[in-house]
Amino acid sequence: MAPERTPAPIHPGPESTFVDLLLLGMMPAVMLFGYKGMDALSSWLSGAGVPKSALPHVRYRRRRIAAAAGVVLCLCVLIGSVSFQASTIAWVWEHPTLRDFIDDHFSTASGYYSRQRPLVAAASRHFAVNWYWAQISLTGLSLETVTYGGLMQRRLGAMVIWDEAGRDDYRLERDQCEMYRFFDRNKLPSAKILQSWDTNKTVAAGVVKYTDDIDAAVESLSSLSSLDERAAQKRWPLRLRACHLSERSEQPVLKIHSASWAKKFERSKIDHWAQRKWRQHTATDEALVRKIRPSFSLLAASPLPDPQSGPLKRGVRSTFEIEMEVLWGRAYLGQLVVNGLPSGILYVHDDKQEGWEMQPVSGIGSIMSLHRYLPRFMSPVYPPHVSWDWIMSEGHVSCAAGLAEQVAKVMAIEHVRVNIALDESDAGACIVDRLLSESHSYSHTRQIAKLWAEGLLAGPRVFGDQHSPPVYMQTLADIPKA
Repeated sequence: MAPERTPAPIHPGPESTFVDLLLLGMMPAVMLFGYKGMDALSSWLSGAGVPKSALPHVRYRRRRIAAAAGVVLCLCVLIGSVSFQASTIAWVWEHPTLRDFIDDHFSTASGYYSRQRPLVAAASRHFAVNWYWAQISLTGLSLETVTYGGLMQRRLGAMVIWDEAGRDDYRLERDQCEMYRFFDRNKLPSAKILQSWDTNKTVAAGVVKYTDDIDAAVESLSSLSSLDERAAQKRWPLRLRACHLSERSEQPVLKIHSASWAKKFERSKIDHWAQRKWRQHTATDEALVRKIRPSFSLLAASPLPDPQSGPLKRGVRSTFEIEMEVLWGRAYLGQLVVNGLPSGILYVHDDKQEGWEMQPVSGIGSIMSLHRYLPRFMSPVYPPHVSWDWIMSEGHVSCAAGLAEQVAKVMAIEHVRVNIALDESDAGACIVDRLLSESHSYSHTRQIAKLWAEGLLAGPRVFGDQHSPPVYMQTLADIPKA
């Protein structure tokens, strides 16, 4: 259910990571060449009759030149991480054995995986998994060959099998409004459903009536001075949601800007939009999505600032979200999303497990944790995002991680991606935006797949059976204590 958009062009792809590593590996050879070259020069000068008293200066210079050659190559690495075209070595990168070897032994993701693995394993032993999610087939599953996409296909296959047996638990992830009802049922901060329709014929009239009622109620409260200014600003725009369409669909949400807008000017537009969306399904071959009955819900205005209504606290007209990856109830990492597009910034646990640090998705900083040692102006984590430091320093990442872990716990699901929206004015006011069905954490997907598979192969702690209520009706009270 993640948006199908082109990622922001602010970080290089995985092939440039390979180029960085190739150039970095050449550095010792270049330094040795410079050293031996100066050594040869020293020997030639000695044979040419140069006084031996002058040779120490040559030997000293050969070290300086060798060091200078290393510095030059470092600059080449940095330039290559941005501009070098890897088409000439694409055949090397596309070789899976070599690619996986580099990823397992030199990537920042592999080092992070090694540090987090015992913590995730400990969490998996105590995490309760709903029977429905545990139906993933383990036939032929191997840690050596497991992939993230392969595990997602196994989960989808299990959903299809149990759908044929009458289980529609998949609606929690595929039906957007069932998702919001689940969040509300479990008292998770998220968008509130004000009204719903299972037909397209009364949507426009229903929206107009509801907005009129809201306007009248707010005016009445305002006259009594019982509604503060901030609350009044947040009541618009409402959002009309086509529940059967995912975020990757074309315009699944229609903003209702005011009661007068809905009543006097745009009622025909609402009706036309509803008619069009009723006939439209998410552009996918997934049979489960096509089986969801079309419906609509009117959602309350987001409690977060609307970037289209004016500058935010820091003068930046942007929305900030973090896509948190949760494994066995533990937040593993998060990727910053700005204005709906994934950035090149990941948030991962620091080595002391006391906080979070930034990490680049790819580029030179994704090799052997070099992002920690590069000067700030050289690190691909920072430019041009220096003004976004508040996300980590003020505690917004911790809020997103904690909320995502709550979602995973109440879903009783061993792996889930949760999109968390941030409030710039309050680090503790993040809200659940939606669940996601695909990963944008490109450089960590192999390690995430391994951690997911390791818990499955070890045997998760499962509760419930095929006669249990559907997952979307589940609450925390239904989950057994550890």
